[in-house]
Amino acid sequence: MIVKRRNASQGWAVYHHDANASPATGACQLESNIAFFVSSVYWNDTAPTDTVFTLGSSNITNNNNDTYIAYLFATVPGISKVGGYTGTASDIDVDCGFTSGARFVLIKRANAAEDWYLWDSERGIVAGNDPYIILNSGAAQLEIYDRIDPLSSGFTVTSSAGLSINKASDSYIFLAIA
Repeated sequence: MIVKRRNASQGWAVYHHDANASPATGACQLESNIAFFVSSVYWNDTAPTDTVFTLGSSNITNNNNDTYIAYLFATVPGISKVGGYTGTASDIDVDCGFTSGARFVLIKRANAAEDWYLWDSERGIVAGNDPYIILNSGAAQLEIYDRIDPLSSGFTVTSSAGLSINKASDSYIFLAIA
């Protein structure tokens, strides 16, 4: 889930079920590289279900007389995959159940500070250096590293991806769309 206050300057609150040991309290911010943290005030200490999510008392997610928008993502077989993986420092095949590979991949290191990395097929997801953007930065796109490669059922996180998306034993979250 991504929640954004619309009528005032405020950050983007993020929830991901694989990002925290306590799924009811994990939170992060899209405009920041901070690690996921424990906060009962974002989601009211309540994990979302398939049909309901709960907002807490933080003004970033729920302030009296303010307006918000919520973007909700779910795994839909063959279309999208919301998940997580543990870094190995070796190649990791992330099987999303797709038949023609991922066309959009967003990855964030969950347990430590790191950027939000985004790849898409419009700019190219190929074997070798792939163009990507960092969502929490105003910088231009980069294509100086081979961090992910195409995989017919999803994507491969390469051994050369480094700490950003493949540090051994660290946890990562992702959203992939076919």
